[in-house]
Amino acid sequence: MGLEKPRGGEVLLGEHNVLPNYFEQNQAEALDLDKTVLQTVEETAEDWRIDDIKGLLGRCNFKADMLDRKVSLLSGGEKARLAFCKFMVKPSTLLVLDEPTNHLDIPSKEMLEEAISEYSGTVITVSHDRYFIRQIVNRVVEVKDKGLQDYAGDYNYYLEKNLDAREKELEREAELEGKAPKVKAKSKMSKEEKEARKKQKMQAFQQAKAKSKGLKNAKRWK
Repeated sequence: MGLEKPRGGEVLLGEHNVLPNYFEQNQAEALDLDKTVLQTVEETAEDWRIDDIKGLLGRCNFKADMLDRKVSLLSGGEKARLAFCKFMVKPSTLLVLDEPTNHLDIPSKEMLEEAISEYSGTVITVSHDRYFIRQIVNRVVEVKDKGLQDYAGDYNYYLEKNLDAREKELEREAELEGKAPKVKAKSKMSKEEKEARKKQKMQAFQQAKAKSKGLKNAKRWK
């Protein structure tokens, strides 16, 4: 992106009208706090109709009553979503994303994944969100020991071809599984817990029976 000069060699983006658009980790912090939600996106959107801008904001969970709200009044997650909206309306043929899922909730992440899947240009992303990577990438470049290793496939293909990465992934999954809360098996339930469960089932049965009887009586009176 030209923010740092290379220590050697040169960086070329290409010769066919490459228009890069860079999403940095602190993108939300660069928003103008005095502007409204709508103004923030509208100032960047070229050739976008106002209805289309409002539609995009709506898909990002910005309801109609929030469009005139000042950025200073937004939460951290809302600022992150707004920064993403502003980013998406800027004309580009190359997206460069640095940890784009930081501060995004699950619906916003899903929307980001969908937007990237529909994007016709090239996307380069750095992310620690493995689920996000699995959803979008079709090529992995590993930066290691001052070199680049190119894997012409998705994240699963990368794990198949890279033994070290696969072992680390398995270790991480095992660690997460060990931290997951354990569910008590039915066979190990105490006598009191069994009696309480039995009572709950009986109450549910009686309620369902009473409801069914009420419906039958109602039909008779019609």
